[in-house]
Amino acid sequence: MLSLLCEHPDAEKIFAMSKRYRIQFPASDTEKLGQDEIFFTLIEDGEAKRLRFHDYDEIYKRPGLYEQLFYERLGCNSPEKVADLLHSALNSVREPVTELRVIDLGAGNGMMGEVFKREGVARLVGADIIPEARDAAFRDRSTVYDDYYIEDFASLDADVLDRRRVNAIARRCTSPSVARCDDNSTRTEQRKGDRQHR
Repeated sequence: MLSLLCEHPDAEKIFAMSKRYRIQFPASDTEKLGQDEIFFTLIEDGEAKRLRFHDYDEIYKRPGLYEQLFYERLGCNSPEKVADLLHSALNSVREPVTELRVIDLGAGNGMMGEVFKREGVARLVGADIIPEARDAAFRDRSTVYDDYYIEDFASLDADVLDRRRVNAIARRCTSPSVARCDDNSTRTEQRKGDRQHR
């Protein structure tokens, strides 16, 4: 069995994701802590390192730590719950999931994106505010997102929005449907010219 796993093309990724971390939770008095103060202790190379649950940059640097901490130890199952809610909403309006274009805000290392991709969404874009999230998503789930942005979408300025629009148009025009994009651009320019000559 182990020899078959070693021959698997993603063997290195599988072994990295299966690394077990030593995690210790505080013994007591955590009820008084604020959401951004809750912490755990990670034992690495014989040293104890205290990390807050929101120290995502540090957590994402370690393959599989996020999953072990939040999903195995704490029993989080948000992605599956969101998928169930999505199916209910789509069933009520009789829309297929395969028609959806999704932006996964706070995408992190791609756990929710993995569920969206499995469900068959048409296009999936991830976004997070820290580059470590994107790096972890590309490392752990390299085929999930069609694109991934590092932006704080709660405070985008006009320059960033303009840059995003230009980039989106450029990607659309260099997609496999280049001819269609070029034809539409040409037609638009022709219509503008026709209006000017009237």
